[in-house]
Amino acid sequence: MNKKFLTGLLTIFFINLNSYGQDDKNQKQQYFHPIERSHTIQERFKHVSILYGISWPAYIFTQYKTVQNNGS
Repeated sequence: MNKKFLTGLLTIFFINLNSYGQDDKNQKQQYFHPIERSHTIQERFKHVSILYGISWPAYIFTQYKTVQNNGS
C-alpha cells in the first residue's frame, strides 16, 4: 500500500476516535419519543388482521400433530 494513503487513513481514524463522544453544544440532540395519539378504526382492524393472519401458520407449525389428526 501507498505510505501516504495509509498515513492519511490512520490520521482520519484517530481524529474521528478523539472526537467520538464529544457533544457539540450548538448541535441539537434528537431523541425518539413515540407520539401519543388515538388510532383509527382502520389501523386497529389492520393490526388485528395481521396478527390473526400470522396466528394460523404459527398454529399449524406449533400444533402439527393436532392438525394432522384433524383436531383433538
